[in-house]
Amino acid sequence: MYVPKTFAVEALSELHDVIDEIGVAHLVTRRGAGLSPSVVPLVLERVRGSKGARLGHLARANDQLTTSDLGSEALAIFAGPDVYVSPSLYPSKVDDGRVVPTWNYVVVHVTGDVVVHDDPQWTLDLVRRLTERHEARRTEPWSVEDAPVDY
Repeated sequence: MYVPKTFAVEALSELHDVIDEIGVAHLVTRRGAGLSPSVVPLVLERVRGSKGARLGHLARANDQLTTSDLGSEALAIFAGPDVYVSPSLYPSKVDDGRVVPTWNYVVVHVTGDVVVHDDPQWTLDLVRRLTERHEARRTEPWSVEDAPVDY
């Protein structure tokens, strides 16, 4: 992705902060000659590996699990707020007219290998972490324990 140097963020801690704030990614994997996308809530483990790890869960019914080459590199896109910026907003428009429309946005692209865990306890622990994270803002948060045990 093209990022003008003026706007590039290199500090890993800042990128992690953005990932944590957004919380959900568009996960894109290879599928034969094409691509397969899914929107996946992810939690970030900042201290795992040299750049951290993003952990998420795909439903078994999601064909991305069975039709994608999950052993190869994937792309997770964390897209934050964005807005169109009109040339009319620039003070320099009056001075020299050398302005163009643009788009302001926050996005972090993360590439890496997908690792599939087919372990019910690992999945339950992750779903619990994801649920607790996203339910924390609610006055009456839902809990994994609220679901039937065999579910």
